[in-house]
Amino acid sequence: MNSQREVIADPEIIAHRGGLWPGMSENTLEAFTAAAVAGVELMETDAHASADGVPDVVAKVVEVYNRTSAPGTPRTLEQVTALFGEFEPVEPGLVWAPLWRPDHPVDPDRARQTWFYAGVGRKP
Repeated sequence: MNSQREVIADPEIIAHRGGLWPGMSENTLEAFTAAAVAGVELMETDAHASADGVPDVVAKVVEVYNRTSAPGTPRTLEQVTALFGEFEPVEPGLVWAPLWRPDHPVDPDRARQTWFYAGVGRKP
């Protein structure tokens, strides 16, 4: 397998939302595991909002989403971490989105206001 840096910069096989597998829902640990077994090198999932940083804002957003055909469910850091299953987090791990490999300094308090976590997991 290529080095971690090579896979992120130039993956050979990618699975959007874990890929489409018979009998499995997208964006689930089951789909990500099936993709890893199939040899996928890089997977991504849709953004997962979290009420950990700004619960009042997220509650209002969820209220709006719940009136649509795409209801929202904010997840805690622990719940998003669980989505990684046995996949190893790539540095800097699971962090507020603006803190994931920024190209300029980011204030952690401001980053929390985005209310989205970001992370990459690598198949061991």
